Amino acid sequence: MTRNAEFQRQLWLNCSPSSILWTLGLGVLLIVVVWVVAGPYMVAPAAMVGLWVTTVVYGAVLAANSLHQELRHNTWDWQRLSSLTPWQMSWGKWLGATSAAWLLAACFATAILLFDPNLWSLSAQWRSIGLAVLWGMAVQVWAINVVLLGWKAKGRWGWRKALLLPLLLIFLLPGNMLSQLLNKLRGAQGSIEFWGLALSLDATAALLGASCLVLGLLA
Repeated sequence: MTRNAEFQRQLWLNCSPSSILWTLGLGVLLIVVVWVVAGPYMVAPAAMVGLWVTTVVYGAVLAANSLHQELRHNTWDWQRLSSLTPWQMSWGKWLGATSAAWLLAACFATAILLFDPNLWSLSAQWRSIGLAVLWGMAVQVWAINVVLLGWKAKGRWGWRKALLLPLLLIFLLPGNMLSQLLNKLRGAQGSIEFWGLALSLDATAALLGASCLVLGLLA
């Protein structure tokens, strides 16, 4: 990973010592504010919300903005002529550009584990952290794909790749799976049927997130 030139360049642009200190300071400040205003028992729930917002929203904005700047300054095509493979250039830009979001997410995840009464147990907090990371990665990948598709549409048609998303819905929502999922969100009992398998709500969310991530990487 450290030998990827694009990844190193993105870290150099987004992870200067001052940026790291600012990000860590912001995370600690937000946690302290919640602690002082609402009490220590509210730190873990608030940190969970911050974790989801950071990975899904903030990370997606950083990923899309990184590629948008390359296209805006006409440096993307020049990068494609480098010795890096398309895969190396893509994941180097993706993980490097979103490094600040993942650093802030690590602060929130640490706060969740420290202030969760079920510390270090296989609780719902662990599952929620894993889902936040999984869905954050999936949304970030699709944010990059949306920028690329919008850029390609100006010159040559690249919208055929967007057909992968409807294929996800066709494959993952057999029968009455969608209605079962909605009922589960409303508090109904029972499992969600997926091609003969009985899945919990967390397992269904993980399956959907993993499928979105894989399709995003394939696009």
